[in-house]
Amino acid sequence: MTELGLIEPSESVQHDLERGSFQSMTIRPSSPPERQSQTWNTSAVPKFGRRGTWLGNVDQDHSVEVFERSDSDNAWKRVSSDGRLPMDPGACSDLGLSRIYLVEGVSIRTPLDFPAVSHRFWELHLQNILESDQAIPDSFHFKSFRRVYQSKENYDIEEKLRRGKPYDLTITTDPRHVRLNHVRFERPYGPHRPYEPLETISMLEDDALIRRCLSESISCTFWRIGRSLSKRVVGIIVFDPPQTLGKVEFTYTGRNKTEKQGPITYVDKFTDFDPSRLRFIDALERDPKSFASTIDGCIHDILRLIRADCGDVLSDYRETLDCIDDNMHDDVIIRDSLQEWRYLFGRWRKKLSNELKSLTRAIEELELASSMQVATGVGSQNHDIITPLRSLAKELQRLALRTDSTFTAIMSTMGIIESQKAILQAETITKLTHLAFFFIPLAFCSSVFGMNINEWENQLSVWTWIVASLTLCVCTYGALYFHEIKLSLAQRPQRTRIRNPNTVSHRLNTFTAFLAYYSRSAFGGITGPTGVIILSCVAIIAWAVGIWAIVTQVHMPTVQIVFIALGYAVGLPYLVSIWIYLCMRRAVSARHLVAIFGFILCDGVGVYVVMLYMPVPYGGKVSLAVGLAVGLPCLVSTWIWAWARSLHFGKRWWTCLAVLVTALVPSCWAVVTQLDIDFSASISIALALGLTLPTVLGILAGLHE
Repeated sequence: MTELGLIEPSESVQHDLERGSFQSMTIRPSSPPERQSQTWNTSAVPKFGRRGTWLGNVDQDHSVEVFERSDSDNAWKRVSSDGRLPMDPGACSDLGLSRIYLVEGVSIRTPLDFPAVSHRFWELHLQNILESDQAIPDSFHFKSFRRVYQSKENYDIEEKLRRGKPYDLTITTDPRHVRLNHVRFERPYGPHRPYEPLETISMLEDDALIRRCLSESISCTFWRIGRSLSKRVVGIIVFDPPQTLGKVEFTYTGRNKTEKQGPITYVDKFTDFDPSRLRFIDALERDPKSFASTIDGCIHDILRLIRADCGDVLSDYRETLDCIDDNMHDDVIIRDSLQEWRYLFGRWRKKLSNELKSLTRAIEELELASSMQVATGVGSQNHDIITPLRSLAKELQRLALRTDSTFTAIMSTMGIIESQKAILQAETITKLTHLAFFFIPLAFCSSVFGMNINEWENQLSVWTWIVASLTLCVCTYGALYFHEIKLSLAQRPQRTRIRNPNTVSHRLNTFTAFLAYYSRSAFGGITGPTGVIILSCVAIIAWAVGIWAIVTQVHMPTVQIVFIALGYAVGLPYLVSIWIYLCMRRAVSARHLVAIFGFILCDGVGVYVVMLYMPVPYGGKVSLAVGLAVGLPCLVSTWIWAWARSLHFGKRWWTCLAVLVTALVPSCWAVVTQLDIDFSASISIALALGLTLPTVLGILAGLHE
């Protein structure tokens, strides 16, 4: 969790190693390198100019606490000494004291109070990211992170600052431009350490504190005073100050809206924040012997603080991942929190990868220093901290793998949700399409009947429009399910499946095969395609003659004649088939229901016209209507059932056929003798009723079987 800056020891440090006085990672200061003019982002961090000139904020200050330890006393004591480091740190040796300067914050006076420290040291402390090639001699830089708590009020202020709207009003225009009273927010000048949420904010209560992961920088440098037998050291440890938010109230008074700016007030950005400086002092006063003789004690205690902070953050990571896994089943929560989860996972994956890389590099540096000490015969204490750091690296690696797996699971779940959404949308579009197939024909018929056509004037009723509209709807639904009907027909006789269905010969063969298959199913004793073709042609001719007779010879209006012909030619045969479906308790799908509605409508139109316009007595009308709508379907379904049983029990097929023909003879006799039409027309209708209907019903029987 640290960006640890280390380099090879200088020649003087190597000399201490050879003499056996180097304890762990003790290094000597180097002279500041030549500085060149640099361009810094003044909104982010203070800057140095040419030849080390400080260009920072004069209003910001730093605090320094000095701790001393004498040669005879191992306890560190806080002293009220001047918080300034002499130009030569070795001057402290004249007092026989070791000193540690704890600096919180970096201001314009800081480089002046510590002239022996390189300006580069302060620059690296102010940076948020430290690369390994930026390390300078004699210094350690720790870039770590820790858990902090923030109220939602301060979180909202930070969001407004991030969006470039640093005021409390919820308007798009800057209140200063329109002269409105408001409170403006600002960040104090200095380094702004990035921080990010550790949990899903949208799932928290309104008054709950938000856990955040705050980046923090700790830098230190040390000098060993004297040679091998000396235990006196001088060190500087720099900590980040508590982060704050500034608030300024602007009021506008008078007719001219004179602006009045109130004093700036600072509030803590985080709640119950425990600065790292105070935590380090507690460790210093609680266990002063850990700093008794080596610089390693300071470094190790800083690493222990960082290790504890990182453990808290990783625990929060795991808790948030558990919460996400628990809510993975809820589609609503996933949709509402997806954007926030993607933001969290993107930041976490980047941070965990960078921290694992930097921690691995820090462990390698510590192992290198430990091996150098062992090689020179000096005992090493680095293994006390290397072991926990290795354990931390393993936790980081496991957490990174779990973060990737959870992110992949979320994306997979979102893929499933989007697929379900797409399926639902497709079903909705299909329903709208079916609805359009119903209303578009109605609108078309309405537009046609709404035209001023002279021939139709005062001759059409509302029932004409209803019948025409519904008939057109049936046709459109037939076009909609054309492929299903075609596939169903193609799957009936296996021998009709041909390789190339586009040639004329193949189409003729297919037609012949259909006639042979269905007719043979109806009339089991007839064999040979020639007989089938002859009977089919006779039936088709008889059917055509009957339709012609109805259209031309029955003395009724043209529209009613068309309706009778439609009911006779289409509605009645298919009504019989639907009757068979219902009698045999077949499963009826949505398409069958649509077909039932259309076919019953066609037959109902024919029955209605018979009742209204047929030139026979009223009792004859009722008898004919009931016979067509109820009696004939029942009779035909009974005939098909008997025919099927005769085939099953070996009885002859013509017995059932004779029953049907016998039932049709009285109808043919009534048509010939009772209808007030020409004798030739009566014979034509009788032939159509006596020959065509059995053939059609035979085909329906084959379909049924």
